[in-house]
Parts: sequence; structure tokens; C-alpha cells
Amino acid sequence: FTLMQNLDMQAKVARHESKQGTILYPVTRDTHEPFVLRMLKINDSRQTRAEKGLYSGLNGFMSDVMVSQHPLCKYCGEHVKKGCLQICRLGWPWDTIGKYRIDIGQTMAKHPPGFSTMVSILTLTARQHDSLMYLTKGGSTSMPLTALPLDSMKFDPIMRENNLVHLLRYYARFSTSDYPVLSVFSYVPYIYTDPLVPITATTDARIGKAPLLRVGDSMWTGNPNWANGLTMHIGALHKFSKLLNAVEAGNDDDDRV
Repeated sequence: FTLMQNLDMQAKVARHESKQGTILYPVTRDTHEPFVLRMLKINDSRQTRAEKGLYSGLNGFMSDVMVSQHPLCKYCGEHVKKGCLQICRLGWPWDTIGKYRIDIGQTMAKHPPGFSTMVSILTLTARQHDSLMYLTKGGSTSMPLTALPLDSMKFDPIMRENNLVHLLRYYARFSTSDYPVLSVFSYVPYIYTDPLVPITATTDARIGKAPLLRVGDSMWTGNPNWANGLTMHIGALHKFSKLLNAVEAGNDDDDRV
């Protein structure tokens, strides 16, 4: 944050009041329009990845190649030794098989379950998002990566921004006619100022007048490439469940949370 202050790159934050609560969201510095995150999601089948070793190379490839050309990131690369990778990386793969119970995960590793356990999220520029929305006929319906005109895209200056096309071509080396599949989406990040839903909110979730706690995206949305969305949601729920268990056990010592 200090670096952003020194480079005069602080984000501007808008505030919206409603019956659902107070919400904060980032806006562009010049036009004050809501800041939009544009993403390309790639789902790979575990069978394809296990047979051809895709996952092992993606981590390093994304870190080295798929890096933002934003002035802040360029400054970080030249002057800051630590802390810039997470901020400036534009792509990252996750293998969700580690989230399953150990015995289930081991079985899935030996016998492909028939659904994807690995996902990659790539951050797009506005022009890349619009182009891929056209190529994918709206973006929401998944289509195989091999359906993209990759040979033509490598000459397109839009697709060459932030080295996106190089990463897609690397992915294509390990693709089949069916996998991986990709989809395009966008959203405005936000956060509510209070984790408790106000009594004025319109909701069917409340039981009587009991307090209603926001969970997951009903509290905030993050950037998957910064791991400040779902990862933080799960951590918050884990801490909250420990607190409830401590209270139920008659020990409300905050050090246990």
C-alpha cells in the first residue's frame, strides 16, 4: 500500500447504501466507473493432466510468463525483491483433489472420476475479454480449448497482451479434442462493511429475529489469482466454527480461535 501511495496508484472506493447493507467497491481513477475483473476459466480433466504432466509445468510457466504489464508491476520487478508475485500474477492453476478426504483423493488419483479436479483462472484485459466473448459465443458455455483459432491468435496483438496467447498455446500442447474446456466471465469485486445482515434486508434466510451472518460471496468477492476469495472464505468459516465450538464447550477464550 505504501508503494502504491508513493507511485500515486491508489485505488478509489465507492460506497453504496441499501436495505441489504453498506457495500464498498473499487472504481476507476478517471471515470469512477465500477472496476471490472475479467477472467478466463480453464477446467482440465484429471486424466489428461495425470497422463501428460500438465500441472507440473503450469505453475512455473504462469509465474514467469503470465505477468501484468501494469506500471506498478514493472516497478516491482525492477525494485522490489519480494511481495510482487502474488499481486502481479495473472494466472494460477489449482488442483482441488487435495481438498477431498485423503482416501477419496488417493482413489481419484488412481481412477479418474470423470470430472475436472484442476482449474486455472487467467486475468484478461478488456480487449481480450471482448474478443474471447465473441470467439466463445457469449463465454458462459464451456468449449474445448482446441476450438480456438490458436494459430491465428498468435499474431493478434490483443491476444499477445500479457503473453496470454503463449500460455494458451502451452496449454494446447497437452490438450485433447474434449479437454481442457474454457469459459469467460466478469464481475465487480465488492465487500460489505458489516458481516451481519441488517434487519431491514429482504431475505428468506432469516429464522425469526435471529442474527444472520454473511458467508462467502454474500460478504465479499475476491480475486482468485490472489487467493483472497474462496480461500479466505473457508478460513473465516473454519475460525467461526472453532469459536462456536469453544462457546458450546463453555470456553470463550479468543486465543482458541
